[in-house]
Amino acid sequence: MQKFETLDKTFEQKIVDDNEMLKMANDGNFDEWQHSLQDAQRQWDKRIKKIKEDLDLRLKIEIQEIEERLNSHINTLLKQHEKDYNEISE
Repeated sequence: MQKFETLDKTFEQKIVDDNEMLKMANDGNFDEWQHSLQDAQRQWDKRIKKIKEDLDLRLKIEIQEIEERLNSHINTLLKQHEKDYNEISE
């Protein structure tokens, strides 16, 4: 839940930053506005990269957990099969 609050604050800050950049552009400070825009783009690119890395890691962990559950299920089935086979053989 805290991540959502952080994202909300981030988006609120983005709106404030966007408004400040628009003010600069309208005041004739185009170079400063362009520099601010490039800084904002770099910051968002870093955030997107971090989110992608986090999602990739989460995906790998979930796949590993699924594989572990699958292997556990297979082992359970094999043990049960062996037990049933031994009962039939006796």
